Amino acid sequence: MVPGVYKRPETAILEVPMHVPGKVSFEHADQLMEGLTTLSPKRLSATLKRCKNVKVLRLLFWLAERHQHPWYKKLSPRLSCAITAYKSK
Repeated sequence: MVPGVYKRPETAILEVPMHVPGKVSFEHADQLMEGLTTLSPKRLSATLKRCKNVKVLRLLFWLAERHQHPWYKKLSPRLSCAITAYKSK
């Protein structure tokens, strides 16, 4: 087994939208997001606060809302500005 760096799902999922539509198809990103039902809202909020890539945030929020994940509704109130901005565009 090759030693490697393992990321938490809350961090790893941010890499997927970055590669849509190049290395990752939209459909594959959608399927991956569909299975992420148990993300930690606290950890995800902390990770999202550091994310500056608008494309990543918009796609992540859109997919989370599409799949009605319970953690989506529990994200930090500080992210409400980003979510509101995403919805208005």
